[in-house]
Amino acid sequence: MTRETLSILPMRAEDISAVAALEQGSDSAWSEGSLADELHRPGGWQYIGLFRYDSPPVCYACGHVVDREAELYRIAVVADRRRQGIGSGFLRTLLHMLAEGGVESCWLEVRASNTAAIGLYRKLGFTAEGVRKKYYTDPPEDAIIMQWISTAKELCS
Repeated sequence: MTRETLSILPMRAEDISAVAALEQGSDSAWSEGSLADELHRPGGWQYIGLFRYDSPPVCYACGHVVDREAELYRIAVVADRRRQGIGSGFLRTLLHMLAEGGVESCWLEVRASNTAAIGLYRKLGFTAEGVRKKYYTDPPEDAIIMQWISTAKELCS
C-alpha cells in the first residue's frame, strides 16, 4: 500500500463549505460564518490538510497568535480518516510551523471526556495546566486547559 502525503495549505474562502461539512461531526460545530470570520482575524492562522488538490480537506485547524503565544481553537479530522495518524502528523507539523515563526507556547481547551484528543495532545507534548468548570454548554462539561512549550528539540525532530 502506498503511503499518502498530507499537503498542508492555508485555508481559503473557497474551502469554507468543505471545512464546515467536516465540522458537522464534532461537538459544538462551527458554522460557515464563524469559519469565514476566522479568515479575517488579526493574528489568526487557519490551515487545511489534503491528500490530493482536487479533493476536499481531510483535516483543518485554526487558532490565534499574540506575541509568542498561540491558542489552538479548533482541529478536526474527517470522521472516516480518524485514528490513522493524520491528526497527530497534522498538529505536529503545525506546532513546528508556529515554533519556527517564534511561538514559544500553545494553549488549548479540550472536553474532559474527550480522552482520544487528550491522549493525542499528551503524545505531542501538551500538559494539563488547569480546568475550566462548565466551559462547554452543549452538552455541559468541563474543559481541560493544556499547554505545549516549544523547545529546540521539537524543531529538530
